Amino acid sequence: MPAEHIYAMRLLLIILICSQFCCIVLAESSGSVLGDALAVGGLTKQTACFDTLDLKVYGGDDFRLPYFDVYFCDPYRTPERVKLFRDQVGRASGKVFDIVSFASSCIDAGVRRSLLGNPSDAYAKKSEENDALPNAVLALWQAVGEEPAPEYKERLWNDALQVPVEVAKPAAMLLYAEADALKWRNLAFKRLQSKYELQKLYDHILDPGEQDYDFVREDLMNQSDLKLLVVGAEQLASAVDRACADLVKLQNVKDFRFEAETPFGLVLLDGAGSDTYSLQQAYALIIDIAGDDTYYAGAATTSAACPVSVLIDTSGNDRYLESPELDNVQVRDFSNRKSWTTRPNTCAAVMGYAYLVDSSGDDRYRGINRCQASAAYGVAVLLDSAGNDTYDCYQSGQGNATFGIAAVSDLAGNDSYHCFTTSQGFGGVKGFGLLIDAAGNDSYTAENVLIDFPSAQDPKHNGNLSQGAGFGERADFTTGHSLAGGVGALVDLAGDDVYISDIMAQGMGYWYGIGILSDGAGNDSYTGYWYNQGSAAHFAVGILHDSDGNDVYNAPCSMVQGAGHDFSLGFLLDDAGNDSYTAAGICLGAGNANGIGIFWDKAGDDTYRPTGNFTLGRPNIGSRGSARDFDLCLGLFIDTGGNDSYPAEYPFAKNNSSWTQKSLDEKNSLPSEVGIGIDKE
Repeated sequence: MPAEHIYAMRLLLIILICSQFCCIVLAESSGSVLGDALAVGGLTKQTACFDTLDLKVYGGDDFRLPYFDVYFCDPYRTPERVKLFRDQVGRASGKVFDIVSFASSCIDAGVRRSLLGNPSDAYAKKSEENDALPNAVLALWQAVGEEPAPEYKERLWNDALQVPVEVAKPAAMLLYAEADALKWRNLAFKRLQSKYELQKLYDHILDPGEQDYDFVREDLMNQSDLKLLVVGAEQLASAVDRACADLVKLQNVKDFRFEAETPFGLVLLDGAGSDTYSLQQAYALIIDIAGDDTYYAGAATTSAACPVSVLIDTSGNDRYLESPELDNVQVRDFSNRKSWTTRPNTCAAVMGYAYLVDSSGDDRYRGINRCQASAAYGVAVLLDSAGNDTYDCYQSGQGNATFGIAAVSDLAGNDSYHCFTTSQGFGGVKGFGLLIDAAGNDSYTAENVLIDFPSAQDPKHNGNLSQGAGFGERADFTTGHSLAGGVGALVDLAGDDVYISDIMAQGMGYWYGIGILSDGAGNDSYTGYWYNQGSAAHFAVGILHDSDGNDVYNAPCSMVQGAGHDFSLGFLLDDAGNDSYTAAGICLGAGNANGIGIFWDKAGDDTYRPTGNFTLGRPNIGSRGSARDFDLCLGLFIDTGGNDSYPAEYPFAKNNSSWTQKSLDEKNSLPSEVGIGIDKE
């Protein structure tokens, strides 16, 4: 071997060893700080965890996710794990396939269709054949065992000749992929088909009605095969990515328009200016490469018979609206219109797949319900590559999933997101709901002025369940059939961002759910009220992670900024910057009712403005005389670095010092109630 090759190999080996060493040092550094802080209260990372044996007594964790346990069973892995999560989401953000693949692994439904090659290769090969487009349209008919009339075929062949080959090939590839996706979707629900018609199941998901117990839903949850559903989702996603890569390169294509009705809905390929897509039409595939378009339909599974829908728009400032009524209606005017519709629209999947890719322009997305990446027993991904975009929805959108995957990925621009509830990264039972924004100065609002969804905690405020909320279904006081929550995440990679919410938002978990809000670089502002900013309740995990910038956190109520309630982990982690924290009640590293609340600001000159006496590293179990007396309740406050400011009302909290606090019942404080604070360089 030549000497220069040997030298290069040695250099590469040294670089690899050094990079691994750096990773180990960083991990050990975080672990060391946490370990030192716990030692102030006589704890270790091994002893400062939830008691799994006692937790088994409570139960209620059907569909509990292994990914949830990554954080819940070892809270002190959180700093490294949440950064890894953000990095993985960031790497996946530009490809529909990568988003689906990563999300499926987090909800125990992971498959790896790319392990042995590109899953779309077979579809791409068929798209190179003569007459690929008309044959691919016929493949949709064949997939449901139907045959069109002879005059339909004749017209199909003639119309296909008008489509430029640069569009016909990716369109054919997508149609072949859709036909294949139907097979996997049907397999996913095959166990149910001996008992139910698929349309009845579809209708039941949209409107289950009022009943003491929903046995149909129980069958859906237990007999649907989410892994098989993901197989079809990955196959189709691979073709979508491949088609988009080809379509965005098109230039100087002649005007054309192609329409073909299929059992899945209309196939429409358009390159002739600005168009309006009808509210009354179901679309199997839309490819639009010209104009400022208005979509009242598309990328939505409108029935059990139309379970696959793809929309690709490559140019223009487009509008995606649920109906013409929403053209000039602001999001707050959606108030009390919950009954308008439950029909999936604008990238919503019920028992199927919905993909929407918009590659340019300043776009507007506006809908009431089940929109802008919403999935139930399905997979929905909205990918917007460019422009300053506006997203408005009332509920169940902007990354909302139950028994499935739903993701919005916006790659560029200064964007605005507005919702009322269950949006902006909401994960219901066995769901992964994600909102990722890769760049720009963005604003995220979960309505806190107009009260349409009064919270159980305070009816004068909305229950948002947004901006990274993992939410399970607690039924110990009703039917006893509780269900574990999923993963709800909002990830913003860069920019000076503004987050506004009311109750239950900004990295919040409930009932075995995990909620994550992770923000990258930028000077950010967080405003919430109750159960916000890295908080969790009832066997859950809530994390807010901000990696850089001078940030402002404001939450004037309780259970905020690293607060865990009732065997839950609440964690706020801020890596850098001169930050300001205003909070009240249970906050800034507080554990309540055997919760673990951890607050850690790693660097910067920070200002703390708490009020109340349950803050800065304090525990409180509350009631006495049960097994809870023996289970840990931990409040942990850590500030490492900077010259920090604390109110005079808390004389124990100061720079370069450590402290401990007893429970609120100081005279009867239990050994299991541990409050720790540490401020050090």
